[in-house]
Amino acid sequence: MGKPLLGWGYGSFQYQFLHHIHLTQPDLPLSFNLSHPHNELLLWAVEGGLPSLLGIALLGLGLWRLLRRRLRFPREPAPWIAMLPIALHMMVEYPLYLSAAHAIFLLVILRVSDVRLTYRRAAGTQRFARITAGGLSLLTLLYMVNGLHSALIINTVEKQGLKPFDTLQRVITPTPWQTRYDFDIHLHQLLQYPQSKDIAALRGYQRWAENEIRVRPEANIYFNLILVSRLLLQPQRAIDLLFEAQRLFPEDMRFKEE
Repeated sequence: MGKPLLGWGYGSFQYQFLHHIHLTQPDLPLSFNLSHPHNELLLWAVEGGLPSLLGIALLGLGLWRLLRRRLRFPREPAPWIAMLPIALHMMVEYPLYLSAAHAIFLLVILRVSDVRLTYRRAAGTQRFARITAGGLSLLTLLYMVNGLHSALIINTVEKQGLKPFDTLQRVITPTPWQTRYDFDIHLHQLLQYPQSKDIAALRGYQRWAENEIRVRPEANIYFNLILVSRLLLQPQRAIDLLFEAQRLFPEDMRFKEE
């Protein structure tokens, strides 16, 4: 701990929260599986620190200016008000990039809220702005479609217990589902070990898992990593992982000492 100004880094909330809560409350007999705090202010503060909070403050300032204008001109149309429920949803539920429906609806509201300028721009400037906006819109559309395509494939494979594993090859790029994709890939390699006896597969899983628990501490990953450490004849590492898992997941019976 100790980075309140610049934050602990993107994607570090779960790791920092779990270790902090069990460090400050060592007798707490509860396990947490909190990957998102459902509070964007808390998330941005932990991961981005002061710069992220300043960004939120700028957004708040812009909203305040719009509200003041609304109070001064009550008869002026204000379709941007419809964005407020979406903003609230972002604060207590999933962030915007995981909700395609809200993202599209928000873009529609922003377009409706656009106030046209009375002066004409130069033809070259207008053409550049249209090409740039069109290109960014196309890239956003491709990103959203690819995310939907990846999610459908990954969900199908996971629901069937990774049996149709070859189906994952149809994923073009797993963004924004990279975490789940990597988890499935490495878990499948680990499940093949009893037949393949491939030590390289164990070492590959260990490298991935050691990095993963520093960002996303999960009981299943700890459990598998302990088994892998034992298979690789690393008893001390297995003991250290078991001790840490007992502290982070006190309710999980798999980590109880025999």
